[in-house]
Amino acid sequence: QFKKHYDQSPKELIHQLRMQRAKEWMIAHSDWTIAEIAERVSINDEFYFSRLFKKREGLSPSQYRKRLIPRVGIWSQALLQDHLLALGIQPVIAPSFPTQYRSNGVPDYLSEIEGTRLYDASATILPEWFETSNLDLVLRTPIRGESPPMLTSCPVIDILKQTCWKDYLYAVATATDMLERATDIINEVETFESVVKKQIEFNRNVTWAVIWIRDSEIRLYGRTGHTMLDFLFNEIGLRAVEELPQTVYMTISLETLQQLDPDGLFILWSQPADVERIRGTKEWKTLRAVRTGRIFHPDSVDWDPWGPLGRMHMLRQLHTYISDSNCFVCP
Repeated sequence: QFKKHYDQSPKELIHQLRMQRAKEWMIAHSDWTIAEIAERVSINDEFYFSRLFKKREGLSPSQYRKRLIPRVGIWSQALLQDHLLALGIQPVIAPSFPTQYRSNGVPDYLSEIEGTRLYDASATILPEWFETSNLDLVLRTPIRGESPPMLTSCPVIDILKQTCWKDYLYAVATATDMLERATDIINEVETFESVVKKQIEFNRNVTWAVIWIRDSEIRLYGRTGHTMLDFLFNEIGLRAVEELPQTVYMTISLETLQQLDPDGLFILWSQPADVERIRGTKEWKTLRAVRTGRIFHPDSVDWDPWGPLGRMHMLRQLHTYISDSNCFVCP
């Protein structure tokens, strides 16, 4: 009866499901060995697993993994490893910013990058790093308007500047033949975004501004030009206070912030010591957002929602912060 209904025996269906799950894990977890994957699909004999896999797929697990997960290098000042890791591909060589991030020059949410050769993207990028890495593909983005040198040992796909994290993901997924996976990732992120949007619903009726308090200055951000601002003012739908800068940001004094006087303040990317330094000032205490307790100051040093992993990291922390914060609870 089972074979009549499903056109295969129960045993054949179980093998099919096991091989499908094995393929998903080969893509998602490049650090797992074939033996580990075999064990996770309840086949304790690696060689038996390999024979079953080759019979169904026409090639061995190692050949399948090599075909699906190319050796990719990233020539860029953008952390495209965010998009690659989300797609299940760990790059061989990728950019980092040691002076900006504490852990290996990349945000903590990119910890899976361990094993990748990281170079300082704020310095000159050398072609020989890529020529000698035995790469199948190089993903390259524009850097400071310079014409990049030619590479002879591997193909290069140039990714133009995009305006949305989804467009970058689609570009990377197209280059690596992972478009189907990209769609699943976007659906997952957007589902969680809808949860956060509901949490912050009633705060759309008041005005907001975003500032970064640094050791020597205060930056006031505009409505757009930065992924975080697009998220808050366009995607979440918060109402920006009038007279925000037309540029991405401008340096301001506390007196200027007093004049703007938004109902609420997002203090992002700021160190606690820098925030504490201005909290005792008269100008700060007279701000409407301070008097009403509508101050948003999460630990957001590594928030950068322009890639799927960074975006999910931000959304999780934002969700937790809102859940624990009185200033976001509807009165």
